Amino acid sequence: MRRIVAFLTVLSFFWNPIRVKADETIEILAPSAVVMDANTGLILFDKNKDERHYPASVTKLMTVLLTLEEVEKNSDVSFSQRIPFSHDSVFSLPHDSSGIAMDEGETLSLDEALYAILLASANEVSNAVAEYMGGDIETFARLMTERAKELGAENTNFTNPHGLHDERHYTTVYDMALIMRENLTRQKFKDMISTARYDIPHTEKQPQPRVMNNSHRMISRYSDYYNPDVVGGKTGFTSEAKHTLATYGQRGSAGVIVVVMAEETSANAYEDTNALLDYWLDQYETVTFLKEGEFKRTVPVVSLKDGVEATEDVVEASNANDVVASVPGFVKSLVALEVELPGEFNRPVNEGEKVGYLYFTYQDVKIAEADVEALNGAGFASEAKDASATKTFITPTAMNIFKTILAVIVVLLIIRAALTALQRRARRTLRYRLQKARPVSYRYRNGRF
Repeated sequence: MRRIVAFLTVLSFFWNPIRVKADETIEILAPSAVVMDANTGLILFDKNKDERHYPASVTKLMTVLLTLEEVEKNSDVSFSQRIPFSHDSVFSLPHDSSGIAMDEGETLSLDEALYAILLASANEVSNAVAEYMGGDIETFARLMTERAKELGAENTNFTNPHGLHDERHYTTVYDMALIMRENLTRQKFKDMISTARYDIPHTEKQPQPRVMNNSHRMISRYSDYYNPDVVGGKTGFTSEAKHTLATYGQRGSAGVIVVVMAEETSANAYEDTNALLDYWLDQYETVTFLKEGEFKRTVPVVSLKDGVEATEDVVEASNANDVVASVPGFVKSLVALEVELPGEFNRPVNEGEKVGYLYFTYQDVKIAEADVEALNGAGFASEAKDASATKTFITPTAMNIFKTILAVIVVLLIIRAALTALQRRARRTLRYRLQKARPVSYRYRNGRF
């Protein structure tokens, strides 16, 4: 089956420009697109990645991220909590905007609300979550922008949690890929975007369940754009933004994020995304950068004797495991090895102790890493022979000062003892004289003594 699909793909190249060209570059119709390695953040493909566009409903990726982070850090917030729907959250939106027909006075659990935002792109639910989490929509939108900046999304400004048009509400494909990547660090997010259908039970005003199908057509086996490597993503459309699409694809341990914006049709968005996903996932291969024990380094253990450093032992250090990563083929021969390891140790080291790290980088992006461990213990024997090797060292100059101070203290103690002895002798002499003195009698004569 795969051979047939590959044959049809090559055949379609002659009349469809949205495919891999003969020189292995990719030509797409999207004005802006980016392909990002989900594991490392490495940019694999870029077409106007920093050009600003209206994002439409891919905005909701940021709404969901803030909500997930709040649940993680705030013990008072849980997925089971009920989210109330105010009058403004429902009726401040155009009547034809996407939603699930929530009404004022109804509630959803936070979990149900997140599914409604991601699968059905429900605008009124985005408003309700923003009010619940931020107090009001304006405050929540400001928090969205601040968090985006923290992630490195410098060309982004959000004014609402749903993505309906506002000239001050804009972003880029690169910035949305950063937000998508942060979401993907949570299994909860992956579970939600990969869900094909989700049913919300009856609510206070709706006796029937609300059935929601995932709006991302690449996860549906019945769609013309189905791709088995796609985990999920987020769709978006307004007449001003046109079609936007953020997608996560995974094959084995390789994962890529594709974001396209300002597409004229949804077909173009899906075809561009499929072409980019297929091409780049095909480029990945599992690379063993180092086998266990292949990296070796000898590090001296030094001590200080009479103010001079001396090597007393050595530590043999090595990578304890294979260093393996799934990367595009062109990366494997271009990575640089960075070693974070002390030049020496001034303390004992245990066998198996973690003493450093190895990093493999490409264009300053970390591709793979590994711990460096000690293969032997070192420094303990010398510690037993010379306890000063692991204690505070006193230099000769410091010792002379210490002796002088000690001598002064001794002299002062001697003087104090002598003075105390003299005082005691004087008191004894006085008592003796008083005891030897005879009493004198006075007689009373003529009215006086």
